[in-house]
Amino acid sequence: KTNDSYYDSNISTVSITIIAIADAPVLNLSPTTKGNEDTEIPIPVNTVLSDTDGSEVSSPVIIWDVPEQAALSQGIKNPDGSYTLTTDQLSGLSLLPALHSSDDITLTVQVTATETANSDSATITKLIHVDIIPVADKPELVVTLNAAGNEDTAIPLIISPPSLVDQDQSEILSDITLFNIPDHVVLSTGTQNADGTWTLTSTQLTSLSLTPGKHIADDFTLTVSVTATETENSDSATTTQTISVDIIPV
Repeated sequence: KTNDSYYDSNISTVSITIIAIADAPVLNLSPTTKGNEDTEIPIPVNTVLSDTDGSEVSSPVIIWDVPEQAALSQGIKNPDGSYTLTTDQLSGLSLLPALHSSDDITLTVQVTATETANSDSATITKLIHVDIIPVADKPELVVTLNAAGNEDTAIPLIISPPSLVDQDQSEILSDITLFNIPDHVVLSTGTQNADGTWTLTSTQLTSLSLTPGKHIADDFTLTVSVTATETENSDSATTTQTISVDIIPV
C-alpha cells in the first residue's frame, strides 16, 4: 500500500484459472503404400502426443475400413470391423488383403489425446491409400501323366480343361500349348505351329488323341502348358505338366 497525499493504493490478489485444452496428437503415416496381391503390405503408422508436459494421455489407435476378408497383422478386431492398436503394435504393422484380391483399399486411421485434468480431448484422423498390385496365379491344369497305345493307332491324351485359380474376373486364360511332340506325330485336333508346338482351345481337349508315324514305336514325353494373365498389368503365371507316351510295338 502507498500514499502520495492524493490517492491510496491497495494490493489485491487475482486468481487466474487456466483451463486445460487438449492438443491434437501427432499422427505420422504415409498417405500411400503399395504391395503385391496375396502378400503382406506394410502400413507405416506412428503417433506421439503434441503436449509433452505430462498432462495428456493418448488413446489407442483405431483403424477403420479394413475389408472383411483382409486382416491387419496386429491389434484387436472389433465387432464393427475396425481395429484397435496400442502404440507398440504399430511397429511393423502390415495388411494382408483378401485372397486373390487386387482391389485398392483406403484405410482411416484415428487417435485421440485427452487432458487428464478435465477430460478435454482432441482427435486427428488421416487416410492411407493401399495400392494392391495384381499378381497372376498359376492356373489349374490336370493331366493323366501316362498315355499308352499300340503302334499305328490313335492314343488318347487325357487333359482336363484348365481353370483360373483367381475367380474375380481380373485374369484371362490362354490357349493350351503342347511342346516336344515329334515331327512324325499328329494330334487329332488343334493348330500345329511353325516351331512344332500345337495350340488347342479348351473345347478341343475333348477326345484328344495323337497318332504316331507309321511303324514308329519310339516313346516320348510331351509338355502341356497354359498361362493366366492379369488384364490390368499383363502379369502372367504359367502351369506346365508332362505326359509320358508309351507306344507299344505291334
